Amino acid sequence: MSQRRTKIALGVFVPLAFFTVIALVTWQFQANGTQRALTAQERGVLLTAKDLFAMSAQPELYLTTEETGERTDLTDGSATLTTEYQMEKPPLYVVSQVALEPTVAAAKLTWQSLAIGGFMGLAVEQRDVVLQKHDDFFSWGDESKSQLLTIDGKPVGHFVVARKGTRVFMTIFTGVYFDDAATFSALLKPKLEAMERLP
Repeated sequence: MSQRRTKIALGVFVPLAFFTVIALVTWQFQANGTQRALTAQERGVLLTAKDLFAMSAQPELYLTTEETGERTDLTDGSATLTTEYQMEKPPLYVVSQVALEPTVAAAKLTWQSLAIGGFMGLAVEQRDVVLQKHDDFFSWGDESKSQLLTIDGKPVGHFVVARKGTRVFMTIFTGVYFDDAATFSALLKPKLEAMERLP
């Protein structure tokens, strides 16, 4: 896979412990919720592997069997939409989450948990992965955090958390990284705008 301004980090091995930490952070609010399949509109607000493959020269490599997704509704009126994709060859991992919170205060707590908790978990659990501050590369909404993931000084992916009002967007992916801010923004902003339109 190759794409102008989109760098594909082929052959980069990201240990399973990395995935485990992200899974714990991503689904920490879903333990006691009611799950159902995502609607087409809900899936459209999440960054998926299909979106990344569509930007590459080989979109046919995308395999639907490697993807999972669900919506979880909680008794406090909040909901989370989640999708995850993991593929070994070429190595690609993508997880995205949108949190729909009943209040701005709840959304701020969710944003902080994802932004800070994810960083702390990675720092403790997987020392090979380094998160570099990248806020000048992408920012959006009321508050956001953008970080570049590196291994041995080489970029391997991105971590983004953004909040606007009562809605929080998070995505992390490895195996692909962007060196052009405009292309990265063109990938994410339609998702964020679609999130605002969710009922």
